[in-house]
Amino acid sequence: VIGGSYEDDYQFYALSSCEVYDPVSGTWSTLEEELNTGRSGPDLAVLADGRLLVIGGFLGSGMWTSSCEIYDPGAIEPGWESTESMITNRIGGYSTVFDPVSNLVIVTGGSGFSGTGPVHLTECELYDPDTETWSETSALTEGRSGHRATVLQNGMVLVSGGYNDEGYLSICELYETKINMN
Repeated sequence: VIGGSYEDDYQFYALSSCEVYDPVSGTWSTLEEELNTGRSGPDLAVLADGRLLVIGGFLGSGMWTSSCEIYDPGAIEPGWESTESMITNRIGGYSTVFDPVSNLVIVTGGSGFSGTGPVHLTECELYDPDTETWSETSALTEGRSGHRATVLQNGMVLVSGGYNDEGYLSICELYETKINMN
């Protein structure tokens, strides 16, 4: 469990704590290392080398973040390290490692914030863990949050479900990695 939030006297607080579940003992334990930035609702991608990439989230008081952190559980001294921030602040986007060879991560949609309030994003971004950089890639045709992105056997990414201001979505979209990669 990465981050989270609680409310006290109508004040929202984002958590930086993390907990790990041990399925053998059936118990939870608190990870000694806390996130550098407390956040609620971040996304998480498990990279091919076992590192964890925490992506975006909500900081409270109407503040979305684009910040990202990496945790290497195999490091001699494990801890959370900041990596390049996404281009777009977001919460509720869905990330997936779509190419285990290049280890690239794609983040699709989610919710952002404009001058008039929350918006459902069409923007998608690619993260390259080798260079620790984000780049824009082809946008979704429908802005959406609460969706899933699944890698298919042919390497394409299927984005399905979710919702936007018009309600729940039944429209699915395909991301063709060979065509859309920068």
